[in-house]
Amino acid sequence: MIHEIHIENIAVIESLDIQFSSGFTVLTGETGVGKSLLIQALGLIAGARVNLDSLRAGSKQACVEARLSLSSKKSCSALMEQGYGDGEDWVIRRLIKANGKHRIYINGHMANATTLREYIAPELDVHGQDSQQRLLSPELQRILLDKYGEHEILTEKVATAFKSWQKTVEQIKNLEAASNNREQELDYLRYQLDEIERVEPKPNELQELDEHLKKIQGQAEVITAIHTAATYLNDGEYSAIERLFSVIQALRQAAPYNQTLQEFADSLDAYSLEIQTVYRRLSQIYTDTELQDIEALQERKQHLERLINKHGGDLNTLFKAQKDIYDRIMVLENIDQELMVLRQQAQRDETDFFQVAQQLSQHRQEAAERLAKKVTSDLKLLEMPHAIFSMTGWGIGEPSQFGIDQVAFTFSANPEEVAKPLKRIASGGELSRILLAIQTAIGAAYGNSTVVFDEVDAGIGGQTAMTVGARMQALGQLNQVLAVTHVPQVAAHAHQQIHIEKQIQAGRSLTVSRILEPEERVEELAGMLGFRDTATAIEHARTLLTEARQ
Repeated sequence: MIHEIHIENIAVIESLDIQFSSGFTVLTGETGVGKSLLIQALGLIAGARVNLDSLRAGSKQACVEARLSLSSKKSCSALMEQGYGDGEDWVIRRLIKANGKHRIYINGHMANATTLREYIAPELDVHGQDSQQRLLSPELQRILLDKYGEHEILTEKVATAFKSWQKTVEQIKNLEAASNNREQELDYLRYQLDEIERVEPKPNELQELDEHLKKIQGQAEVITAIHTAATYLNDGEYSAIERLFSVIQALRQAAPYNQTLQEFADSLDAYSLEIQTVYRRLSQIYTDTELQDIEALQERKQHLERLINKHGGDLNTLFKAQKDIYDRIMVLENIDQELMVLRQQAQRDETDFFQVAQQLSQHRQEAAERLAKKVTSDLKLLEMPHAIFSMTGWGIGEPSQFGIDQVAFTFSANPEEVAKPLKRIASGGELSRILLAIQTAIGAAYGNSTVVFDEVDAGIGGQTAMTVGARMQALGQLNQVLAVTHVPQVAAHAHQQIHIEKQIQAGRSLTVSRILEPEERVEELAGMLGFRDTATAIEHARTLLTEARQ
């Protein structure tokens, strides 16, 4: 049930707030004040597509916000599980920007139109001025029948069974296509697998190689330094040790003539011994250090990186590719056996699908008989005494996720006429009454939903209009019914009447609404009759209201 709605910057509406009650509510007012825009706004709350042309001229953003409650425990639970609220009232808000971007919020949380269509639309049945033509759609006819018959569980089973069957069929097609090129694909897959197996990649190997290469590069620098130092210390007649020995010899030869020279020679001799010790230790380190082949390690790393780049990702991706290639080889090598298994599975899936589809078809036929009887009876009350409404198409449709039926509404306005599909014979006025009769039947079966009509009573008057009003009033006993109407006989049957009008305030044209009090309703109905200020029209309006309450 919709409790209230706020509309801002939608076409001629700058800002409009309306509160709704339960039961049957009519929206009345002159043409062009924005009554049908309210229907469009409710459609947006139900997840309809945004039309940027509906933005008010000069505005950068439009807003539609509604507070409502849901009768479906399943929908409430699903929305709560997704973090949208606590299951009490639900505030739906849609922001529409002139640049084409828009936002959807449920209780302040970001959402999308799919969520609205899945959980809000089933309880907000909006029928705009195009609904008569939509009624001609086989899809909508099937949806209405399934809604009336409460086939939700069965339709889900049929859809699941069909998808399972088609998935198996698709696997068979893929394998049959692969079978035609099996040898060529096997050769390529075996080449890829052999390429990976020859390299024999190991977990974390790239990281270990990088660490090892860094270590080896450090060792190489150490060996280079040792070799350079050892060469300078003791390599050839110009090495540090040889030159120091020559210095010591020269000092000792001259020492007999200067005692100080002997002291220098002795000191240098001690340094010579230390230098020779350093040289021997450096030589030992050089001998003990093993330098691995850095080129081999770099080549190993390049092989791994080439394979990784070829199969994408990292080493884990490479291992997955190796497994997938192996599994694919196994499938191709055993493709005949696999095809046999899948064909058997497809037969089982097909049997399961037709079994549940036939159950759905049987339930549809039973529901169709009840709905046809109810609609035909209501059409007689709607001044179509000879009308016959029926449904056909059981078991003749192409198998699909919707079953095996090709549901078609058929209609005959006169007893001598053969019932034919709606789209071939029904007039606009007949379609309006058929739609109302169907909605009345569904509303009586379901209850606690909101049904919205936009001039469903167009083109009727007199006693027929009184009957239509009575049927909508009856529908409002179990559901919330909102209707835009220009027909006074229909408006008189409403539990609540809201008047929509334009006012000029501060030089601006504004659309406003108000709930009419009893006397205001009399005046409004008189105006709808065409004679607002005459005593006769006032009396006629009072009579309409009195008769509508009986």
